[in-house]
Amino acid sequence: MVGKVFSASQLFIGLSVLTNFPFFIFSSYYIAFLKFNGLNYAEMAIVFAVSSLTIGVLDFPTGNFADRYGRKKSIVLAIAFAGVGMIVYGAAKEILTFALGEFFIGVGAALMSGSLEAWFYDEARAVPGVQNAQDVQSTFGAGMGLMNLTAIFAGFIASFLASKSVSLPFFVSGGLLILTALFALVFLNENYGERDIPYTVFLKESLSIVSRSDQLKMAGYRHSSLQCFLSFLLVYLPTIPS
Repeated sequence: MVGKVFSASQLFIGLSVLTNFPFFIFSSYYIAFLKFNGLNYAEMAIVFAVSSLTIGVLDFPTGNFADRYGRKKSIVLAIAFAGVGMIVYGAAKEILTFALGEFFIGVGAALMSGSLEAWFYDEARAVPGVQNAQDVQSTFGAGMGLMNLTAIFAGFIASFLASKSVSLPFFVSGGLLILTALFALVFLNENYGERDIPYTVFLKESLSIVSRSDQLKMAGYRHSSLQCFLSFLLVYLPTIPS
């Protein structure tokens, strides 16, 4: 049981920080890295689109995978895929290899989507005295706060690593994620969602819930708008003549 070594809350906060910190290092430098390797802005847009497309295609199937075959499996695979993607990125020199790295990162993001939160929620419900939403929300808040603190330092760390080697931020980020995947493999309990629901039923019910909820539709719109804004800011804006 997780409680013998770490509590579910400690594991959730720890994994939230450990999985996001390498992404903060990665994201603070990867546009400059693509430019350094000779990609133009149109090619960067193509590379960036690979992970978004991968997430869009795999997000629903991987959610069903986590429910049926285990959230721990999904989390471990997610972190490992993302780590491999970052290592591929660091070794890449041309657009196809960068796209491959983005594909692995996209697979990881799809596998992780909601899995860690669902894992923690079910683990927390099984612990006496952690039955109410306030306890769960306080853990989510602590995890988010610590992630924001680590994000502050990520850019400085990326700059320091890049001063040694332009590929080093990606190799270090990938290595940290591989170690985090091993940590999750050792310390997480396995839990499941609705194991007997076929994927087609899962998809139909999910779309039905979203279609009836204005809040969920608005959340999806905001997420899509943020993705478009980031693409414009990081990829297309530099192409506009001053």
